[in-house]
Amino acid sequence: MHSTLGSQILTLFYLKVFGDIIDQTGSLGEAVEVFSKKRAIEAKKLVSISRELDRPGALGFVTFILPIILDAIFHKSFPKIFSPNVITMLQRDDLTFKQVARKKRFDRIGQVLLLSGGGWCIYKASKFALVSLARALGQRTSTVTAIPAALIAGGTILKNSLPFLVRGMAPADALNKSNSKLAGS
Repeated sequence: MHSTLGSQILTLFYLKVFGDIIDQTGSLGEAVEVFSKKRAIEAKKLVSISRELDRPGALGFVTFILPIILDAIFHKSFPKIFSPNVITMLQRDDLTFKQVARKKRFDRIGQVLLLSGGGWCIYKASKFALVSLARALGQRTSTVTAIPAALIAGGTILKNSLPFLVRGMAPADALNKSNSKLAGS
């Protein structure tokens, strides 16, 4: 995923790190062991990140697709606060996998806080508007809530019924039409 120049720089960096470890330990075998332990943390993080990106079904949506969408929205809206999506972050040469995981964890916390705070504000504003409307109309809040709910339900039923309200349509034709819709679903 790294660019060619980035890969070369990274390779030189790891060679220097490995050379320094050989100088410290004095033994190639011990140097390999120390270097492997240092790199194990990064390898573990990369495996962890890749597993989150490869889950099936609804869990895959929640752990991969939804974060990509949220990252796009938040990074575009607040680029100085939120980083780009994890795939873009993994391509950066200046970040380790551990740093990417940490940045994305902080992004998720910030996104959850902003979304839940926004949801709470919408809830409170809606409740205030509902109570104010009910007082102004001299009705209970349940009555004011029930009217739009009934209109939405009625509109949905009417919309779904319109294909069957054809002049001259026999009941068997309506049944065929409903069966074909069910089979096509």
